[in-house]
Amino acid sequence: MAGIYIHIPFCATKCIYCDFFSVAVTAEKRSAYLAALSKEYDARLGELQGEEVGTLYIGGGTPSLLSVDEIAGLVSMPVLSADAEVTVEVNPDDVTPDFVDGLKRAGVNRVSMGVQSFCDEELEFLRRRHNAAQAKAAVATLRDGGIANLS
Repeated sequence: MAGIYIHIPFCATKCIYCDFFSVAVTAEKRSAYLAALSKEYDARLGELQGEEVGTLYIGGGTPSLLSVDEIAGLVSMPVLSADAEVTVEVNPDDVTPDFVDGLKRAGVNRVSMGVQSFCDEELEFLRRRHNAAQAKAAVATLRDGGIANLS
């Protein structure tokens, strides 16, 4: 069974600890990148040779800067097995009930949330966009929205 990782290189801000490739997000860059991903998928589809995809991981950067429709487009790209684990990385401040509902409708069943700390001073030092209260609220919103698999 195959696994696919899709890197979304966009960030609203750069965290001081992060070594992953990222760039500032703009509508033009986002649109061009998603179009390139679609072409890459089409070009590589034959490499799966009929193999099902058991894991799809959309990481970053900050995938939660994408709209739920854009995330749904990524989730629909691979040939996913019926019980595939579909993960999206999110920032706590991007989590809203509507966003979570959109993730669920898109087929996302696991969320990896970049909390890093529940100490406001540490979060500020790390240049995170959220505070501890927002992180706790995001966990509750994800759970209330039916996303039980969180990391």
